[in-house]
Amino acid sequence: MNILSVKACSNGYLVNKETFVPNDLANAHYLKVQQWIASGNTVEDEFTEAEQLEQKKTSANVECTRRINAKWDQIGQINASLGVYSKEESAACADWIAQNRGALMNLLKREDLVRLDISDDQHWPV
Repeated sequence: MNILSVKACSNGYLVNKETFVPNDLANAHYLKVQQWIASGNTVEDEFTEAEQLEQKKTSANVECTRRINAKWDQIGQINASLGVYSKEESAACADWIAQNRGALMNLLKREDLVRLDISDDQHWPV
C-alpha cells in the first residue's frame, strides 16, 4: 500500500481518502500506517474546522428545538397559533419561541461556537 494521506477516524484511519484501516495491531495496513506516522508524516484531523462548525451549528439548532418543545410541544405550538388557547397563553408561547430563536441566533454569531457547550443553560432563556 502506497500511503499518500491519512485521516483520523473514531476507530481507525482513512488512508488515501478511500481505504479504512481499523486500529488493530494484527492488521498489516495498520502497521504500515504506524510506520508512515513514525516517519514524520502528519495525520489529518477527523473533521476540518469548517466541518466542526457545521456540526456545532446543527447541534445548536437541535438544542433550540429541544428547549422550545420542552415547554411548548408541537401540538401546543399549533394550538397557540390557531387561537385555541387564550391570548395570554398564545403570546407566552410565541414569546418563548422568539426568546429561544434569539438565543440561537446569538450563539450562531459567536466566533467561539465550536468550543462552547451549547447545552449550557447560560446560553438560553430559562
